[in-house]
Amino acid sequence: MHWGLAVQTPALADWWRMAWGVTPALLGWAALLLPAAASLVLLTAALLVALIVDELSFGGSDRRSWFLKLRRLLSLGAVASMLATFIAIILGGPPGGA
Repeated sequence: MHWGLAVQTPALADWWRMAWGVTPALLGWAALLLPAAASLVLLTAALLVALIVDELSFGGSDRRSWFLKLRRLLSLGAVASMLATFIAIILGGPPGGA
């Protein structure tokens, strides 16, 4: 989203926006290196931070209100599923465990 906005409006193509545009993906790749419970915590935190950054970045724009509504719904659904998986791992042990 941030890269697309920068392409559409080159004046918004600052270093912060470009760096933030790839940060969630890099955190997702880093989560692959962690144990299941730790990766779920990292991914949940990353999704919540990304949602907050998008709210702060695009919250005042009426043209992008549809995007924020969709973003909230999808982010909260993903966070809920990761929290449910985290709870299942804590209560039942790691995946593949006997």
